[in-house]
Amino acid sequence: MLLRPTTGPVVTAVRVTAPAQELACGGTADVTGVVTTDGHAGPFRYRWLRSDGQRSEVLTRTARGGEHEVALHLRWTVRGPGRFHGTAHLQVLRPDTPPLEAEAAFTYACAG
Repeated sequence: MLLRPTTGPVVTAVRVTAPAQELACGGTADVTGVVTTDGHAGPFRYRWLRSDGQRSEVLTRTARGGEHEVALHLRWTVRGPGRFHGTAHLQVLRPDTPPLEAEAAFTYACAG
């Protein structure tokens, strides 16, 4: 029997949540991505893409053995007057397969 060495957990699903309540002046959205894995230990790679054009570098998170859900946080602060609708998109990059992706949105309003 030939065993394949593992390079990290198998990611099976991704979901993202954002604050449901509208953010007020200078508010920070805590956008949370939850990556579901097969429970194996090891690293996986991901990145955040924001609707304002900002994107993170490719980041690495190491899952612990037995950890089936890994939380990833994006804290997005909005400043100044006006209304804003922000969407955060999470990509979990997997070798030899398309990335798993999910997104969530929040709103911001500041009268000034």
